[in-house]
Amino acid sequence: MPVVDRVLERIEALSLEEGERLPSERSLAESCGVSRTSIRNALKDLQSRRILKVKQGSGYFMASKFALEQAVAGRNDHWDARRIHDTMEARRHVEPHVIAISANEITEDSIGQLEACLVALGEATVGHNISAAVQLHRTFLKIIHNHCPNREFIRILSEVRIPHNYTVKVLEAAQDHERSAIFSDHVNLFQHIKHHDTKQIKEACLRINRQAMELFDKYAETIDF
Repeated sequence: MPVVDRVLERIEALSLEEGERLPSERSLAESCGVSRTSIRNALKDLQSRRILKVKQGSGYFMASKFALEQAVAGRNDHWDARRIHDTMEARRHVEPHVIAISANEITEDSIGQLEACLVALGEATVGHNISAAVQLHRTFLKIIHNHCPNREFIRILSEVRIPHNYTVKVLEAAQDHERSAIFSDHVNLFQHIKHHDTKQIKEACLRINRQAMELFDKYAETIDF
């Protein structure tokens, strides 16, 4: 079982409320039977998925029980093609607006971070490192979302998302040109964000969402739900 799933099991068993602190990395490593480095990487993964949040010097805390339940559902194969399609449809109505209003507030430092993230995303895509590419996609969005003036929108998006492992499986099944097309749309989205072109930002977001939905529809039968 992957380390991140072991950590999910442990967190679920603790029945923590939102805002409660997790055990130390050492304690989690001992209870999961893995190294502290592996635990640290798993916790970072769960933080990026908005299940946990970190406070400097204090450790990790439960951020969203809903996100935890969603991750557990994905791990336990409670998802199906219809649920994935509905989740993407929900994001289609929210995310283009969130990215458009975030672009109005984005800083030059964040533009630089987005550019570096795109370079890494391109390398992961070409190198068929799909799990890393999916994580970089989420990092790309997180950099943008950090500038959203309405944090309630971000809470909604963090709770309406598809489990990481399903996205990885579909992109692994996809053909090279299909993955490249999605990467190209990320590049286009980046350019529109740099120029604060609201209309083009929304259209690029919709294209990325539509392509992802088409891939899930096309390769759903290859996913072990």
